[in-house]
Amino acid sequence: MTDVLKHRFTSPKIDGSDTQQVQPSHWNEGHKFQGGTHNQVLLRDTTDAQFGARWGSSIEWVYATTTGTVHNWNPGIAGAQTIIQWGGAADLILTGFAGGTTPGQLVTINNRSGNRLISCAHLNPSSTQQLQHFVSSAPTPIGINGSATYYFNGTYWLLIAHEQGGWITPVYSAGDYLTAGWTVSAASVSLRAYVLHGKTLTMNCYLAVTGLSGASGSVDMKIPGGFLYAGPAYPFMPCQLNDPATFAAECYVSPGATDRMMTRRVDGVAIPATGNLSIKIASFTFEVT
Repeated sequence: MTDVLKHRFTSPKIDGSDTQQVQPSHWNEGHKFQGGTHNQVLLRDTTDAQFGARWGSSIEWVYATTTGTVHNWNPGIAGAQTIIQWGGAADLILTGFAGGTTPGQLVTINNRSGNRLISCAHLNPSSTQQLQHFVSSAPTPIGINGSATYYFNGTYWLLIAHEQGGWITPVYSAGDYLTAGWTVSAASVSLRAYVLHGKTLTMNCYLAVTGLSGASGSVDMKIPGGFLYAGPAYPFMPCQLNDPATFAAECYVSPGATDRMMTRRVDGVAIPATGNLSIKIASFTFEVT
């Protein structure tokens, strides 16, 4: 490519006879770039007091293994776009970045760990440059092979694209099962996993051989991931209830109890006390905040 960079002023004069002097044609000629390597670009660099620029890639690639709870994280954010490939040996809880200098910067985090989770907190005050997500009731997860892209607006890092990656299975907690007298052991949880797309949560669940000490109109469990139902409708999903006889049942969420999903018999009869209660829920989808 010729004359890719020229002076704004073009001299109309003709060259003189003294070849040792700078000629008008020399001034008008395009500049020649030196240094750098193939496919690098010239970047503004305010840390370079002499030239104010440097050769670099328009996309910076960083590998990081940071784990634990991290505020103001800067594993090497630079330039217009940074891609962070993360391969931590334990989970990462991220509250915000450091390194945002110019509105328009992009940062993408890609989870390349074997089986670890990145949880990104929404507007956590522990970080100066906080993260802002599509959902606010719980951290936005980045599972195995998942990614999230953030845009720096000068104050916050705004999530503009999110792919969770693999389905996430929450760590077992007896406190997730909320109905009084309902006992769900870790061995009873054959399947409990979820995936978040935008503000839409989808859950699969199979609980086998749980115990209910007294009759109940429903059995309730926490929405996984700590998310809250957005309301205002009552979405429900047909599901299967065994005690051990099989009953038609439905799973639903309610604006009156946004932290949980409930399962009841369709015929309105209370679920009887039993030591062998099983629940199968497939692809129950609803909006979360």
